[in-house]
Amino acid sequence: MDAAFRLLAHTSPRDLTAIAIATEAGTAPATLYIYFRDVQDMLYALSESATADMLSAFAALDVFHDNGRVAADSEAFLAMLAEQWDRHGAILYYRMMEADRGEPRFAALRGRWAEAVLDRFARLLQQAPHLKPPLDEVDAYAESIVLFASIERLAGAIQREPKLRIPPERMRAAQARVLTRMIAPDG
Repeated sequence: MDAAFRLLAHTSPRDLTAIAIATEAGTAPATLYIYFRDVQDMLYALSESATADMLSAFAALDVFHDNGRVAADSEAFLAMLAEQWDRHGAILYYRMMEADRGEPRFAALRGRWAEAVLDRFARLLQQAPHLKPPLDEVDAYAESIVLFASIERLAGAIQREPKLRIPPERMRAAQARVLTRMIAPDG
């Protein structure tokens, strides 16, 4: 898995082969099949690891519990997300691509990550004092999905497109402002 992770720094996950991974690991290609059914199975294991790392980092932040802290929490969350994309970008992009293609295992991984964030966003949106009448549970969750999807996609785009017209730190600052305006504009 370490060899595959190193190769992902300069090779598309779709171009990884058992031979390339084995060569990088200094072993025979058949060794991969002792542990994994195929290369995609290994990429799934790497995706599981990246997802677990993201969930741990998110839990350690302990953010999005209080509408009065949304601005600071947004900045901390987006910095953590950028760090995760810097660390696991190639595999997170692959996880996103496979989930978008409808591959159930990858969709479930992305869903585990999304649920952690969505639940907190939705709770804050339901408590948002500026929303009159308050959002019900379904509408709060729907708006959370819109926020999360844009944040996740942009995190991937920032990591994959280093030549954007706007520097990554300015994009993250814009995301934090938008998130704050949506959840707690006075926060």
